[in-house]
Amino acid sequence: MARHRRPGRSPPGPAIHSFSSFWSLALLLAFLWVAATTWGFAGYREAQTRAQREAVLKSLGTEGQFLFASLDTDRDLSISPEEFRPIAEKLREINRD
Repeated sequence: MARHRRPGRSPPGPAIHSFSSFWSLALLLAFLWVAATTWGFAGYREAQTRAQREAVLKSLGTEGQFLFASLDTDRDLSISPEEFRPIAEKLREINRD
């Protein structure tokens, strides 16, 4: 015997599985945790680098800062061999005399 539906009544919808919503929530929380950790680590590294730069500049003194700034042409706080070449050539000239 077939059951007849009442007019105006819709069939029941699909059941929501709590298992899939649990994994969706877990995935979202994992993503947020990774994003927060990455952002926090980047901020920590930036603060650490800033403090290290300040310590280096203090240890150089005024004359050392002037000399370093004149050699560091690209302002990356390191002196590459290309940047050091002019002073090395001047030192060679002094030693030849």
